[in-house]
Amino acid sequence: MSKLSRQSLFLTFLLQFLLQLPWSSHALKQGEPPTKRRHDDADLVTDSHHDMLASVLGSKEAALESIVYSYRYSFSGFAARLTKAQASIIRGLPDVVSVRENHIHQLHTSRSWDFLGMDYRQPNGLLAKANYGEDIIIGVLDTGITPESPSFADDGYGPPPSKWKGICQVGPSFEAKSCNRKLIGARWYIDDDTLSSMSKNEILSPRDVEGHGTHTASTAGGNIVHNASILGLATGTVRGGAPRARVAMYKICWSGSGCSAAVQLKALDDAVYDGVDVLSLSLGSPLEDLGTLHVVAKGIPVVYSAGNDGPVAQTVENSSPWLLTVAAATMDRSFPVVITLGDNHKFVAQSFVLSRQTTSQFSEIQVFERDDTVKGKTVFCFGTKLDPEPDINSIIKVTGEKGGTGVIMPKYNTDTLLQDGPLTLPIPFVVVDYEIAYRIYQYYTNENDGTAKVKISLTQTTIGKVTAPKVAAFSSRGPSSIYPGVIKPDIAAVGVTILAAAPKNVIDLGIPYHFESGTSMACPHVSGIVAILKSLHPEWSPAALKSAIMTTALTYDNDGMPIQANGRVQKIADPFDYGAGFINPNMAADPGLIYDISASDYLKFFNCMGGLGSGDNCTTVKGSLADLNLPSISIPNLKTIQVATRTVTNVGQANAVYKAFLQPPVGIEMAVEPPMLVFSKDRKVQSFKVTFKVTRRPIQGDYRFGSLAWHDGGNHWVRIPIAVRIIADRFNYGAGFVNPNMAADPGLIYDIEPSDYFKFFNCMGGLGSRDNCTTVKESIADLNLPFSKLQALFLVLLFQLNLQLQWSYGLQTDQSRLYIVYLGERQHEDADLVTASHHDMLTSILGSKEETLRSIVYSYRHGFSGFSAMLTQSQARKIAGLPGVLSVTENQIYKTHTTRSWDFLGLDYKPTNGLLAKARYGEGVIIGVVDTGITPESPSFDDAGYGTPPSKWKGICQVGPSFGTNSCNRKIIGARWYAYDVPNGTLDTEVLSPRDVHGHGTHTASTAGGNIVHNVSRLGLAAGTAHGGAPRARLAIYKACWATPDGTGCSGAGLLKAMDDAIHDGVDILSLSIGGPFEHMGTLHVVANGIAVVYSAGNDGPIAQTVENSSPWLLTVAAATMDRSFPVVITLGNNEKFVAQSFVVTGSASQFSEIQMYDNDNCNADNIDNTVKGMIVFCFITKFDMENYDRIINTVASKVASKGGRGVIFPKYSTDLFLREDLITFDIPFVLVDYEISYRIRQYIINNENGNIPKAKISLTKTMVGSENSAPKIAAFSSRGPSYIYPGVLKPDIAAPGVAILAASPNTPEFKGVPYRFDSGTSMACPHVSGIIAVLKSLHPEWSPAALKSAIMTTVHIVIEEIYSNIS
Repeated sequence: MSKLSRQSLFLTFLLQFLLQLPWSSHALKQGEPPTKRRHDDADLVTDSHHDMLASVLGSKEAALESIVYSYRYSFSGFAARLTKAQASIIRGLPDVVSVRENHIHQLHTSRSWDFLGMDYRQPNGLLAKANYGEDIIIGVLDTGITPESPSFADDGYGPPPSKWKGICQVGPSFEAKSCNRKLIGARWYIDDDTLSSMSKNEILSPRDVEGHGTHTASTAGGNIVHNASILGLATGTVRGGAPRARVAMYKICWSGSGCSAAVQLKALDDAVYDGVDVLSLSLGSPLEDLGTLHVVAKGIPVVYSAGNDGPVAQTVENSSPWLLTVAAATMDRSFPVVITLGDNHKFVAQSFVLSRQTTSQFSEIQVFERDDTVKGKTVFCFGTKLDPEPDINSIIKVTGEKGGTGVIMPKYNTDTLLQDGPLTLPIPFVVVDYEIAYRIYQYYTNENDGTAKVKISLTQTTIGKVTAPKVAAFSSRGPSSIYPGVIKPDIAAVGVTILAAAPKNVIDLGIPYHFESGTSMACPHVSGIVAILKSLHPEWSPAALKSAIMTTALTYDNDGMPIQANGRVQKIADPFDYGAGFINPNMAADPGLIYDISASDYLKFFNCMGGLGSGDNCTTVKGSLADLNLPSISIPNLKTIQVATRTVTNVGQANAVYKAFLQPPVGIEMAVEPPMLVFSKDRKVQSFKVTFKVTRRPIQGDYRFGSLAWHDGGNHWVRIPIAVRIIADRFNYGAGFVNPNMAADPGLIYDIEPSDYFKFFNCMGGLGSRDNCTTVKESIADLNLPFSKLQALFLVLLFQLNLQLQWSYGLQTDQSRLYIVYLGERQHEDADLVTASHHDMLTSILGSKEETLRSIVYSYRHGFSGFSAMLTQSQARKIAGLPGVLSVTENQIYKTHTTRSWDFLGLDYKPTNGLLAKARYGEGVIIGVVDTGITPESPSFDDAGYGTPPSKWKGICQVGPSFGTNSCNRKIIGARWYAYDVPNGTLDTEVLSPRDVHGHGTHTASTAGGNIVHNVSRLGLAAGTAHGGAPRARLAIYKACWATPDGTGCSGAGLLKAMDDAIHDGVDILSLSIGGPFEHMGTLHVVANGIAVVYSAGNDGPIAQTVENSSPWLLTVAAATMDRSFPVVITLGNNEKFVAQSFVVTGSASQFSEIQMYDNDNCNADNIDNTVKGMIVFCFITKFDMENYDRIINTVASKVASKGGRGVIFPKYSTDLFLREDLITFDIPFVLVDYEISYRIRQYIINNENGNIPKAKISLTKTMVGSENSAPKIAAFSSRGPSYIYPGVLKPDIAAPGVAILAASPNTPEFKGVPYRFDSGTSMACPHVSGIIAVLKSLHPEWSPAALKSAIMTTVHIVIEEIYSNIS
């Protein structure tokens, strides 16, 4: 980053300038430098500088005072302190080549610490004040360490701190001398399971093979090492956060095997004994480790990574409230490469492109196909549906082997790609966003001057030119599934492209420092900062250190804007993305107030878990988690009013007055009592109450966020984040959401004549004459579009608190497995006696000391009492029943939306003075539907009461099999079909006529313009009246989409012909619930003829840049939910009830049945057998194969039903796309639950007391309509903007109901004679808007398509903070 020097900034007008003088007044000779010295004598050169400067300043003395440097050896010039006026005069002198203001060029370092404001060179900076963390001991639990790295050299270190009791455990490639005065201790831990599954490259010693531990340890506490880089990138100085801290490594993670919970507990136990000050663990699992509470109780802060399963909600790991859980964010360093096309268009992307990979010369572009000849060419992959994503490694490998020179590929986010991987590739690999990808594709397909070419520049390292921080896309998000009353993660730190120490064998490049990205890299940044703070404030507790970090965090980026969160769609970050915000170490050193918690404070909130309390305080009534003195407040179940209490301790100026500043969550009234805190020498601790009150009618809502800050009028702002979810008592996007009644009278409209598009789109489509085609292309920003924005937020759901973790009930064998027996606090001070008690307990079950010694793996005896042992399930059950045993858990491996829609829209067909009545229900308006055809027998298309078609109608009724001339009527006034461009072999299941086989067209047509049909339901669900938006409109069907073995497809050629015919036929509106990656220019012709064209936005959300049909003349529709739900109640054997949504129409599970649980990978059709007969199958899955999710659900449901199972309960982050026919067609109830419910069901199963059989029952589905359902919400599947084709146009334009829409069904065997059925998608939202357009067109026939679009967009529901996005 370059900026003005401190001195220059201080001197307002006296700025420092650099002058360059020519070598001669004559023309330059070829090859000679332009600033060659005029004199060989350096003194004469300096004299000439003085003379020139004196001629401007007036005297030699002034010149000597002004000049700073004289450049007199290799070239001629000088630096001097000048005013702007003086500099301007010198600039006009003969022979002066240039005068420019001086800039300070910063060193390029590992950068992260400088970005955090921790410059090691400042003598009065935070690091210096903390003595660089001298003698603080950082314990790292990871994959081991590389002792030879300069980051761990011990030059200048004294002996270890006297408190250190640790050891240097040797092994192959790790001798006693591998430890030193920097790396003061090392241990390694392995069990038989790990030993049998670990990589063959592993070494049974603290030696790091994987590289992860070396990287994290050096980031937390590595030495200051100059001139570090990775192959020339990110050159500068690397160091840890506490560079003079001592490091202790505990190798618990092994390549190929992960990190065993048993060995993790042993390492924690040893660390307490050894005397570490801080523990850093860049690892995790979906479940919590209670041993960490003992560590914190010993005064040792424990820092954990949050996990890399983002941006999906409810994925945060390590969420116990006593831990400091770290999210990952970017920093202000980037690695740009320039892609230059043959037409000289340039695009900037990020990647690692080195000189050995490219010659930076133009090469031909080749669109990738595996059989193409790519030798000497740059391969360009233009995939528009990257789910699943292509196999990047295979593409690069094939390209390289065939002599290709590089690969360019689109991707939504590069956070996880900027690691070592691209450096190992033989050819450049560059990821671009979809806008750039589309531009390259357009160049490739439209190149008329010869072969399309491209070149890729080498990577540069730039600092300070990018917006940062941003929460990384991969960083796991809250809320916590285990502790919904605790905001997690706690804090964010840099974790993208971190340069730190490497093992010797890293990626076979032999480099000492390398890049890594992940929350694993963010965690040690915080660990290092905690070490620094502990050095400054050794008396602070772990909770105080955590409070200081959280209450001083930043929520704004380096541009002064709210921090953004990368993901499938970028958004403003909230506490479930980054906790309190981005870490600010300098402010954390002086927080003003702290929220402290003693170890005993946890007792009343966690039922004395861990046995930390005495018998007396274990009888304390369990307190509200909202009152635990955390530097955050989370209330997951606010019904009417709730009060939270907090206590703060003044650690700043003794006499201070703090005033409360509130930012209440939307819909919540928030008050603080007292609103002012007065501190003195005698009154350092004060408590206050925060009251939260629902200000609107309680509905089942989503999380709303706010904050509370205490300010002393000076530098101290003590801020905590707040998250509140409102729940109802009954049950434990574009411009916005369409508002048809307001759209009928918008007041103002933004109109656009078709000719107005010419100057913006270079007469595309041939609509302009030659004269106006010569008009200079203008900025699309000036096109008269009705732009508005929809605020999109995460939909998040919470889990309930339950801490005791036991073995899986679903285990069907009695083979020996590794179990952890947890006994709580030690009963003996002597560790040997603790171990002896473990042996005695185990012997009482196994029968002999010998069996005990063979069984036991670890004895936890220093910080707490417990052991791990190889046991059968029956043995584990017996031990669980012994006195003093708190829990027995199996070892874990730690790794990384009837027809209600129209009533909801306010289009009630019954009021005689309503909008529909005023518009005569769309009478006389013709809606053209381009889709899969129609089912003319449906009551939705009956023509009783209709007159002859409008006189303007010129269309035909094209007949075919199962569709005669009488299939058209006075409702369906025309029908055509287009199959000439569809291969005959693909139409085996189709009918060559307008007859609908697929069902999609029948559904959309009835939604847009279907008749009013009473007493409609789907097996009793959603019972009521079905009708289209314009129920008296006429329909014209254009069948251009066909069901094929590969799915339903719509040929572009057929679509264009349908549009062309529709113009001729005289339609008023065209509704197309279809899409593709490219735009149809034919639609501009349709609009130019006064026909409004409505398209669906696509179902590829919630990923950004997936919106389709984004031409500005189109009306593009996103999908949203409505205020109707289909609740089912799951009741457990302990009478605990949970509400979910599904279509349960059979009572096979309405009585209590035993639950059979399948964990993670075990939940698949292959593992389900006859044992599930008569049972309800419950799948507890924490890691999803999203690509195959539909297939997994279908196969599991089918297999359970075939084996006699009574139902299935299955976890899912969002059910938007699953509220459709599939759930009804299953033979047994299939219920999707969120992760809060899923976790609580699991806890009921594994904690079932007295060996009782866990049971559950599932109610039948009910239909619930009204305010108890928070709506609308943008559907998770709805495609998001921005448009990569038209980035200057906001898309989608509007949102409408598109989830669980009940509409007409085809009369085919596949649909079993069901006249109305459910479906979800933007395909269902599109005809809602088409129907509304028809109604508006009936009211305002003179309005243009642009005027109709404007009316809809400018009258949306304006309380946008209540419209949320579901993001799965």
